[in-house]
Amino acid sequence: MLKPFVIIDSTPSGHFVVNGDRLTGHNEAIRCFMSPFDACIEAVQIATPDQPKEVIPVSSINRHAIRNKSPDQIQFTVHVAWRAHQFRIPVRPCGRPFATALPLQKRLQGEWISMMPDAEALAHIESIHERAGLFAWKETALDFRRWRPERVAEMAKHALRELAGITTRRRLFDECDQYALFDPEFGQWHFVPVDG
Repeated sequence: MLKPFVIIDSTPSGHFVVNGDRLTGHNEAIRCFMSPFDACIEAVQIATPDQPKEVIPVSSINRHAIRNKSPDQIQFTVHVAWRAHQFRIPVRPCGRPFATALPLQKRLQGEWISMMPDAEALAHIESIHERAGLFAWKETALDFRRWRPERVAEMAKHALRELAGITTRRRLFDECDQYALFDPEFGQWHFVPVDG
């Protein structure tokens, strides 16, 4: 069964700094990814030479090891796709593309974090992938552990090289009417209408 992944910074103390989203009201949420490949693409974009990023299953995190938040204040979102308009992906001034995320149902059971998107969110993510022709996206994601780290790193770098040719710095976020998804097996971006 496919389970969410997160992007982390490791600290010398063994705590995690988990990467996430800014929510309404200045709250923060941990961003989860149903596709570990999407998480890797995002991780490569936000990594710095001093602070590399790592993609791990969210279920491998002890909730008390998250340094950003107390265990009872943890909120989550799930990455859906990147936003696009006329087959162009708008990027922030820092160069990162805009993404869409949905609130994620959380279940903090015992020491370990366990969660899955609710049925409606998961159906939405599946629908977008299927409309993009990525019918085997879950099987590909489940196969992630078999990919050598070098192959994953090259896939993420290739996605970003391809992204460079289809981004725009114009402020198009309000006009975005497409989702953009990357196919890790064939190394290409796909676009589908938001309203499908």
